[in-house]
Amino acid sequence: MLKFIKKIFFILLATAGIRIDQINKSRIIAIGCICIGYLFHLVIADRVSLKAALLYFALLFITRYVFLFWGFAKNGFSGWLIKKYGESKAWNIYEVLTSVMFFQRGLSFGLLIEATQWSILNITQWIPMSATEFTIFRYSCIGFGICLALFGMWINLSSAMVIGIDTYYYKDLFLKKALGEFKVAGSYKYFSNPMYGVGQLSGYGAALMAGSILGILATFLNQMLMYLFYFLIEKPHIKSVFSLSQRNS
Repeated sequence: MLKFIKKIFFILLATAGIRIDQINKSRIIAIGCICIGYLFHLVIADRVSLKAALLYFALLFITRYVFLFWGFAKNGFSGWLIKKYGESKAWNIYEVLTSVMFFQRGLSFGLLIEATQWSILNITQWIPMSATEFTIFRYSCIGFGICLALFGMWINLSSAMVIGIDTYYYKDLFLKKALGEFKVAGSYKYFSNPMYGVGQLSGYGAALMAGSILGILATFLNQMLMYLFYFLIEKPHIKSVFSLSQRNS
């Protein structure tokens, strides 16, 4: 039981960008960068304007997808790293960058929904509500958001436990080879692509808890781009490596 709890704890941290399993030099560097970034976040969080939060989120968002699409494209960043440093060192560099990006992505999204919290209440301009209805609507958003966020987190955690953290960090794509057998277990028993599908409910839920319209829209855009990445890059890789001729999307 203790071993299982420890595994869940490690995976939860890893999905946020913090890998403390099998600590090595590159992961220490990643954790150090993350700590510096988080301290900076704590300093500026209360001083960030809406414009600054939008800019920060947009920069991280664009950087993430340029990094993803260019990283695994033919003659992309991952191939260049491997040619220059060899597989092992190249992967360590890529993992550090991915870890920091995972963590900063979460921070930038948090700043965005905080800066635009309860913008959803503008709906009362078109739908008149009494004070009681207004209160019910607000707490319904919070309650429903919590349910969505918890369900999405469970889906992502279950999926990460099945595929492994290395695959969660795209190591199989990076090395262009399978890291193990494809297993239809956990959330994969019910969904063909759980993390890019229902797993995104964690983002919708967090945005709804804060009543952030922009947070909901940002999650939707993120989900569409993740599906685009899946169909253009990840799915062909899966078919090639695991010899799966068909896979439901």
